[in-house]
Amino acid sequence: MNKLLTAAVLLVAMTFLAGPASAGAILTMAVQEHTTLNGNPGTVIHETFEEDGFTESMDFFIIQEDGKHRLYGLREEGSDIWEFFPDAYYVVPVSSMTIGQTWVGLPGEDWATTTYTIGVIETITVPAGIFPNAYRVDKRLASQAPDSQPFESEWYVNGAGRVYGEQYNEDGTIDFYTELTSYSVSGSGFFPEDLGNTWEYEETVVFPSPVNDQEMPVMATLANAYPNPFNPSTQLAFELTESGPVRLGIYDATGRLITTLVDEHRADGHHEVTWNGRDNSGRLSPAGVYLYRLEHGSFSETKRMTLVK
Repeated sequence: MNKLLTAAVLLVAMTFLAGPASAGAILTMAVQEHTTLNGNPGTVIHETFEEDGFTESMDFFIIQEDGKHRLYGLREEGSDIWEFFPDAYYVVPVSSMTIGQTWVGLPGEDWATTTYTIGVIETITVPAGIFPNAYRVDKRLASQAPDSQPFESEWYVNGAGRVYGEQYNEDGTIDFYTELTSYSVSGSGFFPEDLGNTWEYEETVVFPSPVNDQEMPVMATLANAYPNPFNPSTQLAFELTESGPVRLGIYDATGRLITTLVDEHRADGHHEVTWNGRDNSGRLSPAGVYLYRLEHGSFSETKRMTLVK
């Protein structure tokens, strides 16, 4: 799941086995305006993300294409400059849904092609209410088998939009879940786009139960970024219990690879790497939530950090 670590921008996740959960991230979305960009008619969605006293806002431009919604561009709050994604992935289906229906997301330069499949239609209960006939959309890499563990699942309801989501670790346990806490919408369809429609979600991170060292040898540990939030740079530290190939990559909230900090053989012991907030081309990255992922043999771990401006 190297190239697509989907997360944040359009939400996800649920609780299960794992141990204690930590809530605190609130995401609010609102339909701001209808407009046309680069000849593409669409809708501007304003999003505000709040966590641990940090607040960030940005706009997303979503177009309809081939009966589906597609993320087309984003811009930081207060800016008139749009960053376009001509090959960005599909976000939400809007056609008539049936179990087993599958479509393929658009491939991107820095992320893998993704498949979206309607798994089940069921009743979902979240703080905002009880929603019958919710469509569960399972997301997999195109290289995965159709019946394999998805890396993310989201539940949608006609006339209300997305009401619940789960993002999974590679072993199938829950990484974090997102649930609809309140909403105000008019219109109909998979994702109502009437002006003024709003959705508020709460994200809960699930911390896995400790694993006995005798059951699974600890090959590496990944420390929290420091400082975090940060500007202009942050330090990423990790420990290796044995030498071997190591990869440390930075991804944006959509799972797009921003830059690779380490991709080489490293000796065992303590290592530190600085990320200066720039991408592979040397350009400064916009403020927002970023993921950093360490891979070493069978070990992999992903954590989050926030770049502020």
